[in-house]
Amino acid sequence: MIGLPGWNVGAFSTPPIVKISSAGFLSSKVAILTNEVIPAENRLRSTAGGSKLPDISTFAPSVANLWAIIESYGLDAQRMFLDEGIELSFPIDEDLRISYEKIDRIRARAAELSGDESFGVRAAAFIHPSHAGPLGYAWLASRSLRIALRRWHRYIRLVNRRAQLYREEHDGILTLSFTIDLPSRDAHVRDDAGTAVLTQMMRFNYGPDLELVSVAATREQPADTEPWESLYRCPIEFGAERSAVRIRSEDADLILPSANPNLAKINEDLVVRYLALLDGKDFAGAVRYEIVRQLPCGHFGQGIVAEALNVTPRTLRRRLKEHETTFNALLNDVRQEMSEKFVREANLAMTQIAFMLGFSEVSSFTRAFRSWHGQSPTEARKRALDESGSE
Repeated sequence: MIGLPGWNVGAFSTPPIVKISSAGFLSSKVAILTNEVIPAENRLRSTAGGSKLPDISTFAPSVANLWAIIESYGLDAQRMFLDEGIELSFPIDEDLRISYEKIDRIRARAAELSGDESFGVRAAAFIHPSHAGPLGYAWLASRSLRIALRRWHRYIRLVNRRAQLYREEHDGILTLSFTIDLPSRDAHVRDDAGTAVLTQMMRFNYGPDLELVSVAATREQPADTEPWESLYRCPIEFGAERSAVRIRSEDADLILPSANPNLAKINEDLVVRYLALLDGKDFAGAVRYEIVRQLPCGHFGQGIVAEALNVTPRTLRRRLKEHETTFNALLNDVRQEMSEKFVREANLAMTQIAFMLGFSEVSSFTRAFRSWHGQSPTEARKRALDESGSE
């Protein structure tokens, strides 16, 4: 188990209550739940001005899964959440986020009280795509598992900003590893839950008969492996270096009857807008947001972004250095990410895309695109069109 300073099982103080009520998705604000609900526009200003950044947060509706797991053991989920200052009412407001540390404490405490080594695996029984908001609905409407996994890879930080979905493919086998790059009071339980959720999400799309090639778990082999065997129905490697699920490439590419490209696109756009708001909650994210906003304006640079954030260029450089990045690195990342999306839009001319990304000439954009993606934008567009509505 990975420990954190101050962790003491059972020693829970009662901080001020935070109430989460129902609301529609993507209002004009996205709030962080720490000890109070803070409008996003206020958080944006205070973050840019130098106030302490909020801790890593979790998409609030996703905790409904943990709540259900806790109750399935006959434990008092409401009391555990109240002990962390969180008062939930359902449906959970999709515009709110909850401290990762609070959820991690609740999960670890509940797992210990349950006495069940397979606590994390039980997440598969209660997960629903709606727990990931519009990302979950875009997942359900995806044309294939590969397209769904591509979306998950791109946008999983909606659920947690430090979450990652790694994908490797060799000899017709696609290996998937869902991780959160943060310490945990019980990393095995957390990682068990991540692998179980990923498996069940794929079966929501493909169908319950999806056969896995194999599964890897970081925990040592438990005394009773039946819960793992019942869920995965394949060989399981315990004590692995990292958690992973392996499926056949041909299964990943199977066209799914539930595919709805228009619905998927609508929900993906909601995810992009949500993340644009969320990125304003840390300084590097605020810089990214301003880069996206100002790229098409022509007169663009570090000084203009600094002015928009009410800091000097020198302060901007210093604070980005604290985040282990630079203005040019963020600019490059934004251009690379947006270029891939723009070239898929057949109605956008290459001259338009170059302008929208802040390039003065199409030739400069073409060189940059080739360095990012290993092919020209024209080649990338042709490949996207050949996929015929895969997005």
